[in-house]
Amino acid sequence: GNRNQVAASRLEALQLPDGSWSWYKGMSGNRYVTTRIVEMLARLRTMGVSVAPLQGMYEKAVNYLHTQWLDEYRQMKESEKKGDKDRLPGEQSLHYLYICALDGKAPVDEKVNRYFIDKLSGEGKELTIYGKALGAIILQQAGKVAEAKLFMQSLMEYSVVTDEMGRYFDTPKARYSWFSYKIPTEVAAMEAIQRITKDTKAIDEMKRW
Repeated sequence: GNRNQVAASRLEALQLPDGSWSWYKGMSGNRYVTTRIVEMLARLRTMGVSVAPLQGMYEKAVNYLHTQWLDEYRQMKESEKKGDKDRLPGEQSLHYLYICALDGKAPVDEKVNRYFIDKLSGEGKELTIYGKALGAIILQQAGKVAEAKLFMQSLMEYSVVTDEMGRYFDTPKARYSWFSYKIPTEVAAMEAIQRITKDTKAIDEMKRW
């Protein structure tokens, strides 16, 4: 309890007026850092951990991310007007959609949401394993069940299973994403399996890893 309060007040002291966090004290707000913190809080909430002391902080940060997300949408629409039809949303947008999928109350603009989710449907090949797992959860939540299953199929093709190690992802075959270590990827994949394909055997194999 007390340790959590200390952590909460430290986090609050570092939050900037616009709701963002920065890499270092005194620097301007950073979308990547803010996304990581918000995603962690959203995950804790879905796991039933009370983040009540952080609620105000969380909402401010989500509003900041929403603004950034709308900016990216506007930039993409501008690019399209100039003839660049193939530009894909950045990984931060994917993470914002994932936060929205975990937290039904996060601010979301329906038109922008549809635009990004349609882009995401065609983006499967480009994504990291971590991105595929998040993408599958987002598509499932948006009611695109068939696409979510395709993402899962593609995700599982990267996994290897051995008696000794259980099931894990074969790195030379696929780069890991923005935090290049394996555990978040494995956890995200397990979460996607639990929500979508419900393959309990694969989950047990992953737990062994």
